[in-house]
Amino acid sequence: LANLKKGERQANVDWAFLQALKTTNMGDIKQVILMYDIVCQYIIHLRDRIGSKLPDGMEIERSIGLLHILESLWSTLNSVSPMTRTSTLAHRSEVLDDHMNDSNWKKLLNMPAVLCTKYKNASEMQESADIYFAKFQAGLSRDSVAQWTRQIEQAESQRLHDITVMDIMQTRAVDTHSGDSTASHESIGVPASPDEEWVQLGIDQARRLQKEPREEDEKKIDNE
Repeated sequence: LANLKKGERQANVDWAFLQALKTTNMGDIKQVILMYDIVCQYIIHLRDRIGSKLPDGMEIERSIGLLHILESLWSTLNSVSPMTRTSTLAHRSEVLDDHMNDSNWKKLLNMPAVLCTKYKNASEMQESADIYFAKFQAGLSRDSVAQWTRQIEQAESQRLHDITVMDIMQTRAVDTHSGDSTASHESIGVPASPDEEWVQLGIDQARRLQKEPREEDEKKIDNE
């Protein structure tokens, strides 16, 4: 836990990261996971700033927390921290540490039940997911599947050293405002179904209406 005196500067995060490495019994561990909601930006020049202070051979695995889950503790601390503003530095640290340790202890107690529930749900879904994936893969050529598999494996093995290899994972936006309502499907070689064409037609007509459509225009869409 670090104080941010002048906003969320990288210097504060660098210091907190180095202190975490220093005060944690790492031993011979040479790999750490750094979770930060803006880690994609923060990691770019990290070694230029603090590389000389990192342990030799340290490999940093970066990650972004799902749904800002690491910040869920703030809802509890926000009601506690104002009471520590007039406390001494030692007392303030002890109060905040006590509340965070209490939260961690409760999470530790509830973790087995949560993990067992998630494991049960995942096991039940695995069979149906495997069947769906097999059917999806059966409609693709073997050459394409082999090529995509190689690209993914290459990206996953090199992403820590060259982030640009992950560009193949990026989705490409499709222009849905063109005159052809099936452009998004044809661009990937999948024909649109009659139901999809009908829905797309209604969307196109609704877009052509004014912000305050006339009553007859709305009736026309309803009838179609």
